[in-house]
Amino acid sequence: MSGEKNFYQKPSFVAGLSLGFVLVIIILFVIIINSTDPKKKYEEALTRALQQSNCTLSNETKTYLNQLAKRIHLQQSDKEFITAKVEASLCQPHQKIQAQSKTQNVENATQNQTQSKQTVNEQNQMVADQHINLGVMLASQKNFQKAEQEFSAAISAAPNYSLGYVNLAATYISEGFYEKAINTAKDGITNAGNNADLYYELACAQSQKGDLGNALDSLSRALSLGFSHIDQLSNDPDLNNLRTKQKSNFCNLLAKNHIAIKYCM
Repeated sequence: MSGEKNFYQKPSFVAGLSLGFVLVIIILFVIIINSTDPKKKYEEALTRALQQSNCTLSNETKTYLNQLAKRIHLQQSDKEFITAKVEASLCQPHQKIQAQSKTQNVENATQNQTQSKQTVNEQNQMVADQHINLGVMLASQKNFQKAEQEFSAAISAAPNYSLGYVNLAATYISEGFYEKAINTAKDGITNAGNNADLYYELACAQSQKGDLGNALDSLSRALSLGFSHIDQLSNDPDLNNLRTKQKSNFCNLLAKNHIAIKYCM
């Protein structure tokens, strides 16, 4: 009949086709959602949150991020790693200090510059801590090369902050790069000042290298600056050469600094 509609013009066919199209869209959407990398998804959400809040997350935002991590089954170690990485890359402080107006009183200008310098130093140390936290996590995963990069970035951010040098030297020792560890510890002492942990890492590197005389001197400096970790002095494998080949001098040095360990009894 001329008045009868073709099958593809009938409402039932159009409705079925529309429903099929919607189902295809839904299936594609589900596939895309399920194939999304949870690490990338969390990193993107955290990046947006930090950018919108100028790196100061509210409790509500932290709760949302925790719920998101749980919903996408993100492991805690991955969450901590991503958080440290994103914070280190985004939350760099603005370090430019505006020049004082020429009309200001000279005394006030000097005071303001001093306060600004202190603020920048504190901000730099915060950035360094973010790199260090990420580096420690990488080192614990035996990813020493990337850990070195993070500790080096910490030193660049805060050259007078000893912790970056301490961790970089310790990483070099773990890799067997004793000369690099010695140079790093010495650089730290030069730039960050006398520090017990720096002298201890220096002693460990020198002990591993077989430079036992200098190792004993470095350990002496560490102890005089307050290093007193009994477990490390007793069990740290990096001091094995010093303990076994210079046992008398080693034990006398500890006794002189009122430190007693079972090995020396």
